[in-house]
Amino acid sequence: MGRLCARRGILVNVADRPEQCDFVMPAVARRGGVVFAVSTGGASPALARFLRDEILRRFGREVGVLARKLGKIRGGLLRLPMARRSRLLRRVIDDRSLSALREGRGKTIDVELGKILREVKDGKL
Repeated sequence: MGRLCARRGILVNVADRPEQCDFVMPAVARRGGVVFAVSTGGASPALARFLRDEILRRFGREVGVLARKLGKIRGGLLRLPMARRSRLLRRVIDDRSLSALREGRGKTIDVELGKILREVKDGKL
C-alpha cells in the first residue's frame, strides 16, 4: 500500500506502524487562538492523547483570552529588541494572570498591559 501511494504522490499515515508513515498526527488541544500539539513521533499515540488531556485540564479558556489581549498590544512592542520585549511580557505571562482571568479579573491584566504600552511610548525602558 505504501509504495502504491508513494508512486501516486499520496502521503501515508499508519497509526500503528510509524516506520511506514510519511507524517505523524499530533494530539491537538485548542483554547481560543492557542493551539497545543503533542507528539511522541508515532511511538505512543496513547501517551500523546494523555498529555493533550492533561494540557486541557491545566489550561482553560483563559489561555485564549490572554493570547487575544497580548495580540492587541503586540504591534506596540515590535520595535523593541526581543530580550526587552520578553522581559516586559513576563510581567503578564504567568500563572497569576491566568488565575486572574479564570476568576473574572481580566481588567487587572488590561491595566498592566496599558502600563507596559505607556512605558514603551514614553521611552522608560
